[in-house]
Amino acid sequence: MERSKHSISPDALYARLGSEAAPIIVDVRRDTDFSGADSLLADAFHCSPDSVEEWRTRLPSARALTLTILLLASVHGWKAEAQEMFKLLGEKEIRARVVGKDITDGAHWVNYLRPDGVLLSSESGSKWTGTWEIQNNKLCMSNPNLEGLNCNEVWMSGANIRMRANKDQETFDATVEKHRAN
Repeated sequence: MERSKHSISPDALYARLGSEAAPIIVDVRRDTDFSGADSLLADAFHCSPDSVEEWRTRLPSARALTLTILLLASVHGWKAEAQEMFKLLGEKEIRARVVGKDITDGAHWVNYLRPDGVLLSSESGSKWTGTWEIQNNKLCMSNPNLEGLNCNEVWMSGANIRMRANKDQETFDATVEKHRAN
């Protein structure tokens, strides 16, 4: 693929994610392709390529040129490979990759999913015990501020975990690490 002065390598893109220099990444796969997909681009959100003019004007203008170039590549059927692809996990994969480990932001909070269904959580010095289970391929965890369980799809890329209740919901990002005894 020919590189232009507006291209960005996967390594450079990955280094910018989560920073002020991060580009806006829009997944413009056709709605039918997106709904059947089992992976997501890191930090991307989905918008239909059929309604570009509707949502393009709501983006910051400084990033519009980059977005337009990415959009044209996608609309014309070219496939780009991203360094970080998230895969939707099912029950067996959740048990293998998440249970018995810590889910954490690395600084402020940690959730430990014990294999027996007990959830040990701590945030900013406060600790509480709850429960977790897997229902319909979603990880469901109790929260002392909510009644019932909070259930989320689990997407992973390496040690990075992304959870969301439904396809149209915001994502919740963290990392999965070997359990550290408190």
